[in-house]
Amino acid sequence: MSAPRFLTKQPRPSNEPRPSKQRVHLSPARAFTALTLSALVFACGGTQPPRTQAPSRGGPLTVHDFLPFENQTVLSFVTSDDLGGTSYFVMEIERPSEGQGEIWIAGRRTRFRITPRRVERAEGGIWLEEPLEVGHSFPGPFGQTTIESLDQKVTVPAGTFEGCLVTVERSPAKIAESTYCPGVGLVRIVVEGASDSDVTRVQSELTGYGPRVDLRSP
Repeated sequence: MSAPRFLTKQPRPSNEPRPSKQRVHLSPARAFTALTLSALVFACGGTQPPRTQAPSRGGPLTVHDFLPFENQTVLSFVTSDDLGGTSYFVMEIERPSEGQGEIWIAGRRTRFRITPRRVERAEGGIWLEEPLEVGHSFPGPFGQTTIESLDQKVTVPAGTFEGCLVTVERSPAKIAESTYCPGVGLVRIVVEGASDSDVTRVQSELTGYGPRVDLRSP
């Protein structure tokens, strides 16, 4: 079993404004990747070390075991496409208030809402919803999402995880398979679909995650 990797990042001072957003020109292949991740990427790991198996506690797992949104969390992913391209990105999780949160990727923000039985994008589309049963279906960000598995084992650069949940979201244009692991969150997403470029498959895998750490502290 591979050892989980952790990612630390120096926090931004509370009085320091975010950098102004700049227009970035992407190649068709990178544009397809960016649009895919903007619609789907969202998970976070907790402030505790990532587990390589489901939490050992009584009772059934809930949506919040598979999406343990924690404030001040940083995650890193590696993305590859079917043209052989590779890129990396970092997500920052912030929880400005109870029941609400924000994901920041390269200066772009996605807001989300948390309820006792559901996690969804503020702009529309459910990421995960109870009951957590194989065959349960709900409207996702771009299509209909169905829970396909509750006991998947997966190995990604961040480690090997067990007892993971897999969903598949389908629309006429694309299909997305997402894997969420207890106590960790999203560890892998694979999207296949048509685009204006030659890229038709994009895969992102978790490489490391953890709480922000102030490296300047003694």
